[in-house]
Amino acid sequence: MNDVRYKIMPAMGAGEGPWEYAPLDEFILSIPGFVYALKFFGIIPPIHVLNEILESGCDDAGMGGGAKWKPFSLSESEYEELVENLITNPNHEIREDRSLWEKPNYEKWHMSLLGKKPRGK
Repeated sequence: MNDVRYKIMPAMGAGEGPWEYAPLDEFILSIPGFVYALKFFGIIPPIHVLNEILESGCDDAGMGGGAKWKPFSLSESEYEELVENLITNPNHEIREDRSLWEKPNYEKWHMSLLGKKPRGK
């Protein structure tokens, strides 16, 4: 799995953190838009939703900070490897929920995710 080079943008105020490198699965777990889905709900976004964010090169969480990186997208095989790494990682309770895969974009996927039961509840 390739490393991703990215910068964390701090919460509130100007400035940026230093460039960092992390394996793709760790990088995904640090993007604000996906932290909630992966850590609170334990659900992996489908490839088209994940690529929508990755291709933007930025995930701005407003006053909550964010992250930026050189835009890229995942192939099917890279996505499958990412999913396998996330699902089999003993440090996380992450799963796929294919009932959300028909959502056409991040916004609709995220709104549907909010209707799901958080993990452990």
